[in-house]
Amino acid sequence: MLVDFRLRGDDNGLKTIETIRNIYPDTPAILISGDTEPRRLREAQQAGIELLNKPVLASVLEQAIIQALHS
Repeated sequence: MLVDFRLRGDDNGLKTIETIRNIYPDTPAILISGDTEPRRLREAQQAGIELLNKPVLASVLEQAIIQALHS
């Protein structure tokens, strides 16, 4: 999954990933966010999910996807 951190309403990417992983536990996931608040990084780290900050270079995104698929 490639998920933006900020979604509509009270939803966020972490909640979305958690919901989907409850059904498909081994689904790889990467968060993307334009939010540079340190709390976002901590939340992603605590969840064990890589967080990439926008704008993301194509080469960085490609590497993150490869890593996520091979973890």
